[in-house]
Formats: sequence, C-alpha cells, structure tokens
Amino acid sequence: MKIRDIIKNNYRQIVLVFVIAYLTRLAYFFSIKVLPTFYSLSLDALVHDTWAMEILFKDFWGNAAFFRAPLYSYFLALIYGIFGHNLFIARLIQIIIGSLSCVLIYILAFKIYRNKAISLISGIIASLYWVFIYFDNELLIPVLIVFLNLSGIIIFLEAIENMNLKALFYSGLIFGLSAISRPNILLFMPFLFVWLFIVIRKDKDLKSSIKFCSIFTIGVCLIVFPVTLRNYIIGDDFVLIGSQGGVNFYIGNNPYSDGKTAVVPGTKGTFWGGYHDTNNIAMNDMKKTLLPSEISDYWYKKGIKFILSNPVKTLKLYGKKLSLIFDLNEISNNKNIAFFKNESNILRLPLFFGLSLVFPFALSGMIFSKKDRYWYLITFFVIIYSISILLFFVTSRFRIPILPILIIFASYSIWKIYNCIISKKKSTYIAMIILTIFFFTLLFINSTPQPDLSKTSDGHYIIANAYYRTRKFDKALELFKKTIQLNHPYKSRSYKVMGFCLLQKNKTEEGRQALLTALKEEEVLLDEINNVLLKNGFHTMAFEMIGSTKNLHSITIIEEYFKIADYCMKRNLTGDAEKCYLAVLEKDNSNINAILNLANIYSIDAKNFNKAEKMYKSALEKFPDNKSVMGHMIMFYKRNYMTDEAQALEVKINK
Repeated sequence: MKIRDIIKNNYRQIVLVFVIAYLTRLAYFFSIKVLPTFYSLSLDALVHDTWAMEILFKDFWGNAAFFRAPLYSYFLALIYGIFGHNLFIARLIQIIIGSLSCVLIYILAFKIYRNKAISLISGIIASLYWVFIYFDNELLIPVLIVFLNLSGIIIFLEAIENMNLKALFYSGLIFGLSAISRPNILLFMPFLFVWLFIVIRKDKDLKSSIKFCSIFTIGVCLIVFPVTLRNYIIGDDFVLIGSQGGVNFYIGNNPYSDGKTAVVPGTKGTFWGGYHDTNNIAMNDMKKTLLPSEISDYWYKKGIKFILSNPVKTLKLYGKKLSLIFDLNEISNNKNIAFFKNESNILRLPLFFGLSLVFPFALSGMIFSKKDRYWYLITFFVIIYSISILLFFVTSRFRIPILPILIIFASYSIWKIYNCIISKKKSTYIAMIILTIFFFTLLFINSTPQPDLSKTSDGHYIIANAYYRTRKFDKALELFKKTIQLNHPYKSRSYKVMGFCLLQKNKTEEGRQALLTALKEEEVLLDEINNVLLKNGFHTMAFEMIGSTKNLHSITIIEEYFKIADYCMKRNLTGDAEKCYLAVLEKDNSNINAILNLANIYSIDAKNFNKAEKMYKSALEKFPDNKSVMGHMIMFYKRNYMTDEAQALEVKINK
C-alpha cells in the first residue's frame, strides 16, 4: 500500500499518535526549562551548538577535514540562521521532528504488517517511550538519525512495492543524509544493495536490476561524495565523512575498554581536551605532523593490534558489549540519563514505556513474526546496525536507531498475544508469554544495576557547572559540595569550579584553597585553572599554582610560566614577568627565550644595564651563531650609544 493511502485510510490514528507524541514531548520540554542545563549546554551538545554558530558567523566551510559527521551541526546552523541563536526554538523544532518519527513508526509498522492495531500500538509506544522523549529535547544527533533512517526505509519499501525509480533515488538521498549525520548506516548499505538486487531480479531482467541498484547507489553517493570532496579540497586529505572513526574504534578496542566509556585511556575527559590529546599522542608517537586521516588510521591500527594480540580478551569484551546492547538500563555518556529523567516531574510519572517493555516483547515478536522479505530487511537492519555499534562502544544514544524496529516487533508480539487470547489459541499465546518472560528474566539478570539516583554525583556535577556558567554561584557551590560528598569520580573538577565560584564571590583565600586541592587531586588541571585565573586577573595566584605541582613534565611547567609572563608583559607588570622567566631558567638554564626576555626587561631601566648586558652575553655564549640574539644585542648597544660594540656584532651577523 502506498504511503499516501496509509495516511488517507488511517489519518485519525495517525493524528492521535502525533498529538500524543507532541504533547508528551512538549510537557517534558517545559519541565526541563527550569533547569540551568536548558540554556547552558555542555559536552557534545555544546560542541554542536558552537560548531553551528561558527558555520553561520565564522567559516561556513571550515578549514580542515571534518572530525565528526557534519549534518546535525549544519541543521542547527539552519535553525539559528532563521530564528537566531535560540535554543528554545531549536528544541521545539526537534520536538516536531521527534513526533513525526512516531508517525513514521506507525507507517512502517503498517507497511510491514498491514494491521491497524499493530501500527497504533507501535505509534503509541513510540510516543510514550521516554528515551525518545528525552533525546528529542537534547541538541544531539539521535532525533535526526531516527527520522532519516525511518524515512529512508519507508520510501525504499515504497519504491520496491511500486517499482518506482524516483522513490528509490529519494531513498538513497535520505540514507546519504543519515550517513553524514552518523556513518554507521553505511554498513547496512551493502546488504540493502544485495537485497534490492535479489528482489528486483525476481520480477525484472538483469539490466533492470542493475539499473535499480545503480539509481539507489547514486542517491547515496550524491550526498556523501560532496562531503568527501569538500574534505579533500579544504583539508587536502581523503576523509570520507569524518575522521573520528579511528579514535572511537580504539576507545572500544583497547586493554582498558569496558565497552561503554567514551574516553581514550590517558586523555582528558572533555571533548576538545580528548581531541587534542589523541592528536598529540599520535603525532608524538609517529614523530611527525599527521593529517586527520592519518591520525584516524593510527588509532584504527592500535585497535586492530589489540584485537589480534588479545583474542580471548577481545572475545570477552565483545560479549560485554553485546550484553550492553540489550541492557535494560540506559547507558549514559553525556549526561546521566536516568538522573535527568528523575529531575523531570513529567518523565518520572509511571506513564511512559522503557526497555523493560520493548526488549522482551521485541525478541519474542521477532521470533514469531512471519518470515517474509520485509522481516529479513528490518531484522538485518537491527543486526547490522548493532554490529556497527559493537565495533566501537555502546551507549544509549548509539543504540537508539534500532529501537523503532524493536518497538514494531514488540507491538506485533503484544497484538499477537492479545489476538490469540481472544481467539482462544492457547498453545500460541502461552508459548509467546513464556518466551517473553524468559527474555525478560534473561535481560534482567544481564542488566547492570539501576543507579541510586540520590547518589548520582555526575548529574549534580553537570547542573552545578550549568549554574556556574549562568553565574548562579551559590547554587553551584551547594551542588559542587554535594558531588564531593557523594565522591564524584572527578571530584578534582568539582574543587576546580568551586574555586572559580569562590573567587567570583570575592572569597579569595577559600577559592585559592579549593584550586590547590583540585591540583593535588589532578595536576593536569593546571592549564585549565591558570587560563581562568589569568582571564580574571589572578596572575599571582596562577604563579603559585605552578609551584604547587610536583609531577608535571618540565615542558608543561615552562609553558605555564611563559603564559603568565606574556600576560604580565602585556600589562607592563615587568617585575612579575621577571619572576616567571627566572623560574623558567631554574627548569632550563639554556632557554633562549627566557634569557632574551629577561635581558629585554633589564634593558628597559638604565640602572639594570649590567644585568641586561650580562644576560645578552650569556645568551650569546650559549648560542654564538644565533642571529636573533645578536640582533637584540645590537639594538641594546645602540640604545646605550655603544656604537663600537654594535658595529662589531653587525659585522659578525653579516658574515
């Protein structure tokens, strides 16, 4: 049945599904609007938002190969371009898209089963499925991925049913858009290509079959190829869509991987901190500057090396990741999903569905469904997309694209059990109920423990940071203290931002102590701490922070001293800059920049003539052929009317 006929014949149910979906999402929208995280973004949402603003106002095309798939940020940029930088409107538009996805689930269920009851159950479960509602209100990719994948599958089926080349081409375009949102869907494309060829070949000759497959492939390529071409032209690098794949692959395939934590071991937990660390590690190891594709290849090779060297450990790891795919609890990697569900007075109502309903009924429905060609198509979509997740690591937002299909299977199972009870087919419904209970028990045993939400420190930490960014320092301090009491895994970060809050409240000594505690817990925070201190004029405290560290590499220490010295020189605080350069020389007495800068400082005051000359001569002794040193000395001598000395150096520099 054509899409327009499904809509025409079932419009009342479709409207009902959309209204339920929209109203529940809108209710949740207003329930989280009171939280500081509504307007104060963090982690991936902040990356998307910042990128969208850069697209609009800084550089539409960017200046390097894409690190991550670009479509979602360009989608946000389009919204901001029309409505301004308005997170309220952006979330409302996503609510509409999410509600339409529930309608698409209804339509896909009808295409598969030709049954109004199954379609309605599917639409209502999707409308009230709380994780969909949660992600539809987040500035993250799932809302777009779900909509595009469902649209692509539905139009693909429409094309097959009616042998419609135009619809097949549109389907390819939509899958291409999905690929540049998140490339996982590309793993499904070869199967879809083969399945399409087999189906078309039954009714058409070889030439027609090739034609249909080619049209579909062209549709996909027309979207993906321009991104690849843009990466090559702008970044001078061959990157298909984004270069993040290698890093993500290593995250899920390394000796310390737990299958879900989205951080390369030994790198910073922030997005940009991790990005720069993984780049630097690769380039330091290879001892040369690398292109984004080469950095990605570096991490792919490290992941593959781990797999080949540790087959038993890898097998256990993939078993763990498979169990996480079917974990009944949500696996967070941006914000603690369960915590923020509980923060909403809407989602915590016993009105909404979760994985405890979907997974057991879906697995039962998958087994009892009629094994027609559509069954194979959607089942293999779940299997192949799940494999694409297993290759990397498992989180709730990564597994969301398989859930619409699982909801349809679950709806079939619920309808089948009900139908068998009504028609008194005892053997069938008893078998299905037993199988569903078996799956629920198995999944329940497999699942990770439900967190105690009253002790979920990371949720409080995220809200506390949002209060800090919105300058509500008292509320931020209250929650940071709570995260420390609850033993937040990164409590050093809580101490760090607590220190910033206290400084903003003019509690300088308390702030200083909090920052020193943060450094005692995690010395790598020095750079972040000093950046904020210098931004707020606490250069003396920044100097003290460096002195409190014990285990940082001397190169890092020297960089920090230079940073403070540059700050001081720009503000004519030459005495404090002198202290920084002297501290550098204690670490490295041959540091030419520190020597020259000290000499330049001394040369400003005639009283320090001897000190300045001594420093210049010291630099020249250490670096006798350095023209920069000689140039500084020539200027110094000329300012002090020492023409003979200046001329002697000029002769030497011109040889």
